[in-house]
Amino acid sequence: MAKGLRAKSKVRARGIKRKAIFDPVEQARLNRLSKKLEVKTDGDAMMQDGDKKISTSGPRSDKHKKRLAKQKRSKTTF
Repeated sequence: MAKGLRAKSKVRARGIKRKAIFDPVEQARLNRLSKKLEVKTDGDAMMQDGDKKISTSGPRSDKHKKRLAKQKRSKTTF
């Protein structure tokens, strides 16, 4: 039979792999991403100076009125 994943030798081997192989790759990735974020934050600060207020309220489309009228007509009253 094969050894289970919880076996001491398997757990120890995974820990060694994690520190020796995966950790340097992960650290390099984190450094690379943090450098990109530093560059992007400098550009965003320049663009935020000209913030404009955008109105989100406005007239509803005609489809809404047509749908409401159709619902009103289709109701049956007793």
